[in-house]
Amino acid sequence: MFEGPSVGDYHLEVISFSKIVSQVLRDLYSPRAGQNLTSDLFNTKELDLKLIQWKQSLPRTLRFDLGHAFDKSFIFKRQRSMLAIKYHHLRALIHRPYLCYPIMRNLDDETDIAFSQPNWALVSMYEKVCIAEARETARLLHCISCEKDLVQEFPWWQMISCLICAGSILVVSSIFSQQMGDALDGFDADGISDDAETCLRVFEALSVNSKGARIARDMMEGLKECGLRWRDATMASEPPYAALPASHTALTTRGHIPSLDGQDASVSDFSFTTPSAWPAEIVDSMAWSVQFFGAVQSGE
Repeated sequence: MFEGPSVGDYHLEVISFSKIVSQVLRDLYSPRAGQNLTSDLFNTKELDLKLIQWKQSLPRTLRFDLGHAFDKSFIFKRQRSMLAIKYHHLRALIHRPYLCYPIMRNLDDETDIAFSQPNWALVSMYEKVCIAEARETARLLHCISCEKDLVQEFPWWQMISCLICAGSILVVSSIFSQQMGDALDGFDADGISDDAETCLRVFEALSVNSKGARIARDMMEGLKECGLRWRDATMASEPPYAALPASHTALTTRGHIPSLDGQDASVSDFSFTTPSAWPAEIVDSMAWSVQFFGAVQSGE
């Protein structure tokens, strides 16, 4: 009996993918996560390996990372697009706890002891993976020419949550890449900002017929504005981090930073949460992102 590609393979692979999602939620976003850096780094490595192995084990027709020249099957093309955005979204979530890690964890002199040089190198690498995967999510949409293509080629029912996650990562990282010198070496702030704009343009296109997309667009625009105000306030009150020694740059962010009302504030004044409380969906993603800028001001 001939065994060729089957459109049903997609559903089997989604089931396998869902098992990895449950492991990510349990090991990285549960209440007990974020209590031990060494354990978190190990779990991140193991989960990332499982996700990569899942991708590599996909049937050839579903491998979104390989070429498919002259493939005329629209069904397989759409299935590849769906799996691609799921993959990049989950990989960004796996590594997101390490985005701006010193600031989120409010490191002090005592915790610095556990934050060894090898750990810092790994955290820095994972941070870059997070940003890279968010950019890959945005780049999937670079060739979209109209809303019809977007709806037909991608899982529109998941696009808002995936893009709000990628967009918030890109906005935050584009702001902080200008503040942290070589901490995000290899990424240009303009390129990251442009990818964030791609997410924003997609929300704009979907907002015509989607209230959720309109809300996501407004939140992204608000986050971007808050980020720019935070950056301007920081640059006006403190010397650029690039001027500081590399060994000092990574952890100096735990000191005093200006809030948006012009008053100096300690990072400890902000209600940063542990990775277990970090979001996977729309509204929580914005609450997570806005913490970086201390943008929740009374009366705003």
